[in-house]
Amino acid sequence: MSLNTTPRTWVAGELVTAAELNTEIRDAFAGLQAAWTAFTPSWTGSSSNPAIVNGTIAGGYMQVGKTVHFWIEITMGTSTTYGTGNWQLTLPVPEAAHRWLFTGNARDTSAVATFPLFAERTGSNLLTLRALPTTAGNAYVPATSAVPFTWASADVLTISGTYEAA
Repeated sequence: MSLNTTPRTWVAGELVTAAELNTEIRDAFAGLQAAWTAFTPSWTGSSSNPAIVNGTIAGGYMQVGKTVHFWIEITMGTSTTYGTGNWQLTLPVPEAAHRWLFTGNARDTSAVATFPLFAERTGSNLLTLRALPTTAGNAYVPATSAVPFTWASADVLTISGTYEAA
């Protein structure tokens, strides 16, 4: 259950029933207190797709009314392949058509270094991952198998954010 998107209009003198109270109040609070819903995002490349193989890809989200909070985490495995081209991820719930910008991290475990990532909504239910440019003043660069570093086993990519559902 989640928040009732069309709340009841009460009338003066109306006798309120237990069922109506449960629908209008109890169920709304149950939705606010519910556990997040697990989802598995699609991870693609603009030229050829990565394959998680023995790594992990997971996500979670909670929708309250039209507001969606989400997280995505990809941990590279020893057999993960990274595809070619710009990396893209899908969102858990179709979003309102805005230019959303989400933040995350790229964790290079072998170098013990973390790099900021951004995910920009670039299509219906689709995020394109971007990293900081290597030269000051330049635009963000697409995140790929070699950006912001050459990805390897145990490296971790995380993205999270909040957006409006369609």
